[in-house]
Formats: sequence, structure tokens, C-alpha cells
Amino acid sequence: MNAIFRISPRAVTPRLFMSNILAPAVIKRWAATSGPTTSGNGVVVEVTDATFQSAVVDSSKPVLVDFYANWCGPCRMLTPLLTQAAEAAKGQFVLAKVNIDHCPDTSDKFRIEAVPTVLLMHKGKVVNSFVGVLPKPQLDAWLDSIKKLQ
Repeated sequence: MNAIFRISPRAVTPRLFMSNILAPAVIKRWAATSGPTTSGNGVVVEVTDATFQSAVVDSSKPVLVDFYANWCGPCRMLTPLLTQAAEAAKGQFVLAKVNIDHCPDTSDKFRIEAVPTVLLMHKGKVVNSFVGVLPKPQLDAWLDSIKKLQ
């Protein structure tokens, strides 16, 4: 019996399919050659496995790390809220976006099991986190914890 038939259809998640079955070499090649992509204002940064260390861990500012996927509905709801908060904060923190389908090593390092997952990192350490979409008032209260870091 071929090994591919032993995999249960439930075991093949979109992340498993993209990162382990479809094209891991292509994804790793893309991640290794792509630099961080920033928004026009510099507060939102798209990072890869290769750029995570320099963009997030070595950052002098607090960094909100948003682990997301393009196919994730809740991620699409949370993205505008986080982007607005980052722009309103006027440089108090950086929003780093990590696409789990393109960055399997970083996702595995932080044991991301669900998206969206948001980590607050400061001086290379995880200070706070949440999973899922928070209501705006609760998100604003959570973001206030960033002010305590400065």
C-alpha cells in the first residue's frame, strides 16, 4: 500500500499541505530570498523565516507579531484592527506579520497551533499573547500593556 493512502483526510490540514506536501523547497527558497516588506509608514512589516531575527528579535521597539494565513477568516477580521492600532500608536511598536504558510520554521518555533495568534515581544522575549479575534475594547485594553514596556 502506498504511504499517501495511509494519511487520513482529516490529518491533511491546509498548513500541512502547503508546508510539507505541496512545495516545501519553493516556500523555503521564497522565504530565504525575500526581505521584510514594510508598509508606507514603516509600522507594519511582513517578515519571513529568514528576516524574523533582524525584524523582530533584534528590534529596539516592542513588536506585535501577528501569525496569520490568507485563507483564515478571523485573520482577515483582525488585520485591520491591528493595522489601525499600529498606525495610531505612531511608532510606539511595530506590527510584524508572519504568514504561517510561508514561514513554517518560525511558526513551529513558537508552536503556533491556531491562527490568528498574536505575540507581544520585547527585547527578544514573548511578554504577552492572545489567540483569536478580540473585541475592539478588549483589544485596546490588551494593547495598553505595550505602554508599560516603555
